[in-house]
Amino acid sequence: MHSPILAHRALVIASLENNDDHTPTPKLATDAIPVSELNVRLLTGETINHNPLKGHSGTSSQFLTNTHAEISFEIALPFRKNTATKTVPWSNLLQACGMNIEPNDEANSKNLSLSLIPAENLSKALSFHYYLDGQLYSIRNARGNAIFIFDPGQLPILRFAFIGKTASVADTPLPQASFAAWNQPVPVSPQNTSISVHNTQIAIQRLSLNLGNNLRMLHRTNLSASLINNREPSGSLSFDHTDRTTFDPLSLIKNETLIPLSITHGDTSAQYWKVSCPHIQLLEPSLQKDGNVSSFSIPFSVHKISLQSHDIKVFAS
Repeated sequence: MHSPILAHRALVIASLENNDDHTPTPKLATDAIPVSELNVRLLTGETINHNPLKGHSGTSSQFLTNTHAEISFEIALPFRKNTATKTVPWSNLLQACGMNIEPNDEANSKNLSLSLIPAENLSKALSFHYYLDGQLYSIRNARGNAIFIFDPGQLPILRFAFIGKTASVADTPLPQASFAAWNQPVPVSPQNTSISVHNTQIAIQRLSLNLGNNLRMLHRTNLSASLINNREPSGSLSFDHTDRTTFDPLSLIKNETLIPLSITHGDTSAQYWKVSCPHIQLLEPSLQKDGNVSSFSIPFSVHKISLQSHDIKVFAS
């Protein structure tokens, strides 16, 4: 009798590859990811048609070419790194989104800092192992993009989208994995979260920050590989309208002023993580209202002003 495949009996594991031709063995104890909003496209690409004259009507032949796989999901960011392993469990995901682990420049030498590397350098890649109720789907050579989302009263979210090569499918029992590396997240709130724009603590309603990676699959006669071939970081923020002496976004926009942005989440006296952009430029503002409270909604671009500088930095204590 047919047995249905149950969607909730699923598990996603992501392991860093040593190189683009290496498929690592999944580490159930450290590489399992507590994902939500999972979407997987195992085989997608371009459809080409073959339309010769054949003397009768009917559908012509079609071919699916330049195929690849796509996987997207969200994770709720824990506000601290794992105290036992001194690691940030989501760092592997960010490394495959053009982030590079660098020695931190904070006071605590045990901390870990991640800085965005230039797009000219090929980032690391991931192998995804997607277990679905007795079946295992593998996606290799995956690189992606990430979006940070901060909504007061909600959990801080990292939304990922990856492309890669579909490697294999096999009948494999669902394994027992551990999520011990992932501490519990805490909501975005005045107690847990501090957001500074132009060194001013304004009342944020929503903030998103997009790494802006341009993803592409290269298909050649002897090559199939994922690539981040450009990046244009950007974001948007909504905040309560306030007096101009506190924060004057219109003057900043008119003068094309580059200003700093900083998001800190967690306990700053112990463990926390921080996302900072030294130079953002506010763009076209619009006035809205939340209930009866007037608010601004403003997109922004993120700038890197020199080869040695960074435009986005993620720090975890």
